[in-house]
Amino acid sequence: KICTTTIIRHTLIMSQPQQPTSYTNSLAKSLTIDEMRALHRQALSEAEAKKTELKLVLASRYRELVGSSDEVLDMQRDAKVLDELVTSIPGLVEELMKCASSDGEESKQEESHTNKSVIVNRDTVDRLHLSDAPRAVHSCLDIGDVHGAASSLINFFSLVTKYTRQYPLANALTGDKMEDGFSPSRNVALLMQIKMIYLHLQSIPHRIIQMSKNNLLSLSQSCSGTARALSAIHLLNVQKIADTQRANKLMDLYFDSKAKVIHDLLDKLSPKSKGNNSPVRNKKDATFYSEEATDTAEKTISEILLILQYDIILYPYQIFILRKYEKDASEENVIGSFPVFDGDQLKSKISNFLAAQLPLVRSKVKAILVGIAGTTASRLGHMRQSLYDKTDGVDCLQNLSSGICTWEDAIQLIDVKLVTRALEGLTSTAAATAPNASVSSQSRSFSLWGTLFSNTFSSLVHSILTSSFHSVHRQVISALRASLANAPPFKEMLPHEAYRNTLHIATELDKALKKVSDDAHELLVHAEERDESLRRLNQSLYVQTCEIMGRLLNELRRMLAKTASDDDEEATKELILGRLCYLLKFRLTSLPTLLDSNSSPAVIASKSGGKVGMITIVELQSAFEISDVDDDGVITYEESLEAVEGAFSGTHFHGAEMVRETMLLSSGSDAVDMKGTSASRTLTLSELALLSARGLRHAVSGPESALGTIQRMLDGIVGTCLAKWAGAALSPSINAFMSEYEQFVSTASVVPDSEWKRLHLFSSSSEEDLLQQEIGDALGDGETGLDSGSDGKTQIGSVSSFLVTFFMSITCILNQSVAPSDSMQPFPSLSYAVAMGIDSPSDNMTMMKLLRSCLVRESLLSLSKSIYMASLGNFDDEMNPEDSTLSKCCSSSLVQMLMDVSFILSCYFDLNQHDFGGEMLLPVDENSIEEDAEVTISQSSQGLLNDLREAIVQSINADPSFNMESCLETVERRHNTVLASCGMFFTSLFGECKVQKPANQVDPLSFQEFGDHDSVPLLLNPMPSSRRFMLLPIQAEQSVKELELIKNLEKERSDKAGAEKKSASSAAASAVSSSFGFFSSMLNKKK
Repeated sequence: KICTTTIIRHTLIMSQPQQPTSYTNSLAKSLTIDEMRALHRQALSEAEAKKTELKLVLASRYRELVGSSDEVLDMQRDAKVLDELVTSIPGLVEELMKCASSDGEESKQEESHTNKSVIVNRDTVDRLHLSDAPRAVHSCLDIGDVHGAASSLINFFSLVTKYTRQYPLANALTGDKMEDGFSPSRNVALLMQIKMIYLHLQSIPHRIIQMSKNNLLSLSQSCSGTARALSAIHLLNVQKIADTQRANKLMDLYFDSKAKVIHDLLDKLSPKSKGNNSPVRNKKDATFYSEEATDTAEKTISEILLILQYDIILYPYQIFILRKYEKDASEENVIGSFPVFDGDQLKSKISNFLAAQLPLVRSKVKAILVGIAGTTASRLGHMRQSLYDKTDGVDCLQNLSSGICTWEDAIQLIDVKLVTRALEGLTSTAAATAPNASVSSQSRSFSLWGTLFSNTFSSLVHSILTSSFHSVHRQVISALRASLANAPPFKEMLPHEAYRNTLHIATELDKALKKVSDDAHELLVHAEERDESLRRLNQSLYVQTCEIMGRLLNELRRMLAKTASDDDEEATKELILGRLCYLLKFRLTSLPTLLDSNSSPAVIASKSGGKVGMITIVELQSAFEISDVDDDGVITYEESLEAVEGAFSGTHFHGAEMVRETMLLSSGSDAVDMKGTSASRTLTLSELALLSARGLRHAVSGPESALGTIQRMLDGIVGTCLAKWAGAALSPSINAFMSEYEQFVSTASVVPDSEWKRLHLFSSSSEEDLLQQEIGDALGDGETGLDSGSDGKTQIGSVSSFLVTFFMSITCILNQSVAPSDSMQPFPSLSYAVAMGIDSPSDNMTMMKLLRSCLVRESLLSLSKSIYMASLGNFDDEMNPEDSTLSKCCSSSLVQMLMDVSFILSCYFDLNQHDFGGEMLLPVDENSIEEDAEVTISQSSQGLLNDLREAIVQSINADPSFNMESCLETVERRHNTVLASCGMFFTSLFGECKVQKPANQVDPLSFQEFGDHDSVPLLLNPMPSSRRFMLLPIQAEQSVKELELIKNLEKERSDKAGAEKKSASSAAASAVSSSFGFFSSMLNKKK
């Protein structure tokens, strides 16, 4: 009403006419009549709009204005009442004093009047308390004191129930405090005041409960704040249930709120998606965490740890069990409002809470730590130290035990078995740590570090090592494939360059393994629990090293199975692979440390007392033999999955999944390489023994140990590679030899002895004499025939040139394929070789010996089979000696065959001072009587050559006039003549040749009998010896005179043969540029 009167008065004033101001006068002087009319119309429209706006405001807020004016009048009336009450207090006090000092009669007369006054005063005090109740409640709510607000509200409701019972909420909250003898009050003013205040405060209990629940969801609540929030919720609970149920529901509410807090924090750790339909993160971002994001994640994990330590373990023990906590001196007794809590129920709830939440926390934290580990391992080590300090650190434990109780007393409420069982159920892939954890959980008390982070960091270390070893594997395989793709042809490849590049691959692999191991020991070994973390790290390194070597050796073996398009390319590939595997045997110096038998899962499990279901190599071999149907020692990938799954049945290992993970079939470039080629991927027993190292008991030492298995596999690959290399390298030479030999045999079987002599220049008659002799034989004229003289005798020439050429080609291949370093011992001492796991090391294990043995063995096998088949036919043919090819040959050709076969036997079995290397056993004939007989390549070849020699001798002895002893002596002299001429070339192949006679000594009988045939030198091509020692360093220790002499000699030589020197230098330059540096891209170290 006041506001309405003011508005009407203001309107009347504005409607009265006013005197013109200076502004209006200035407008009248400056504006034209049209402008003033336009301004007038604009002013009228604006005034009309303001009037309309004012009307709308009055219409919309009229009730508010009237209500506010009514409230002001009510407040004025209440103020007057209060003033009267306060003013009457001194008078009432005086009356009381008068009553006390008056006589008994007067007191009796005034007793009734005094009782009435007391009643009036009591009502007045209660009305004061009622008036003060809203202020007290709101003051507590403003400062967040939910317990104080709830207590004030309960006091108000108790006062309400004192005068009236018509309010259910007040009756429910003060049911236990209501008086039995109740008489409703008749004070209308008091009842009206109660009604007004009750209507004002009736929604406050719900608000207090919501604030209490929000306080329980807060991260910065102390034990006092938590107790006050729980007390407020308990005080305002209107349910009529027993105190035991109230206590259980209160604990359930508390732990549910803490579970929600933990889930919200875990959601903060999860990476946020950019859109509703967009993925969370791509593969590249999944392992990338900036420094800021890492700090945020560490802060969130720390908050989770504080909740678990204080809100889940420490505060419930103090509030529910001890029923005391640290509080201010002025703080009221909050604990007294609580019901009695059952200790067993609290222990069960805490244990169940930890069993449900810890696996979620650990899995989420592990995912975050994996992402952090993808950036740098040092950051992971820093976080590990930080988390340890916040869980099991000395300062942390002191802070936890500095209150009413100690941390050791609080954790007695936790059922360690229940929590450990829940954690073990989550980590089914923990091979050796889960059983050990179950054993140690019974002996050790509860620890957040042990349950949350110890095994997590161990598995995380295993994952980090897995990624690191996968990267090393991919780099080695890609480098090897690049070297094979860029390698020059076999005839152009320099041996020292092949050695250098394969040495680079082996050295880089060893450096990578050492770097991974050193970084892991430096960054992932925890200082406070060094023994435990070091044990788990060594176990992970052992398993990962076995797996990477199994994958690498499987790739190398599969590379051997892929045949090249031509022999030249095949020889290049086999030589590079053979050299690489040979160097891996001796250059991987980190393997003895990484594959220490004390670090194997089986040994560690036995030392810790845990029972781990691991199998032996015998069980794996039994499953492998069942799958290996054709008994070739190789099974397919699908068969290997079945075999390993069957071998690990009954254990907690999943064999098929283990092999699938270790073979990298779902990550990296190998996954692409495996598409459509799973049928071609094969595995051997040794490879499976390495790939399943996490569940297999390797021997402590010897060939069945992990290191011994790797050495055996490398030996097998080296032998296979070099055998195939020798076969591919000798293929052109053996083909050329067989072409010449077959032509030799075909000619010898169709021409007579005289024609044979003429073709090989053994006859002294001229061609005209031979022609006349043929004419005379045709006419039957005995006078025309020529006296055969010495032509009738069997002539013996030298060793066939194509056979000598074949041996020279073998020597050339050997010289072309070896470098000076191949003659050096690959290990410095026998103790070094024993430490590397080499079985029976000897002083003669050089690459030179292996290459020579393979060439000699493969050439002997090819030569013996080829000559035998060309001379006598197949091995299984039962041919009549009279129908054989030898029976059709003349005596001179048979002698030549005898000389060649004897020369082969003499070179390989008499002159050869070296063995045949690691000889392979030939398959035994099924029709053989001696089923257990084992025949090597050299024995089989020697038997074929001896059989051929005996057949030739038998064919020659068919002529009774032939002198075999003289022939054999001559054959031996011819052999010595060839060895005297070619001995220097055969030295690298067979060793130092021992000739009975000097090369320059001429046999008189031989010269008289055969003319100058023995003195004819063999036409041999010079050996390209420059290939052996290309790019050797120049010796620095020479005198000045020697340098000047060399300079003068070079100048004279350049003057005499300038053109030849230029052509030679250009040819050498082209040879070097065509092959040098095919692997030089790998030699540049990435910085």
